[in-house]
Amino acid sequence: APGSISGDVGAEESLFKLRNGAFARVRSGGAISLVRVAEKISADMSKLEEQHKTLRKKLVQERKRLLFLRRMDILRRSAKVRLEEGFAL
Repeated sequence: APGSISGDVGAEESLFKLRNGAFARVRSGGAISLVRVAEKISADMSKLEEQHKTLRKKLVQERKRLLFLRRMDILRRSAKVRLEEGFAL
């Protein structure tokens, strides 16, 4: 569904009721969209559990990465660096 329709439950429900090749005018958020159903594809529920696990794993990894980066930023900001005499970078 177009971005202007996403999130509008009533508009999305009406689109799911359309048959292949059907047209619909959908009003959402002050915009009017003309939508044509090219092809309806049924969901493959057999892969749902596997994809759920994969997505969950990726989200956990991303969350860990963001927490690590946030902690590193806090440490960098609070670090006090002192250069001793005779030390060169």
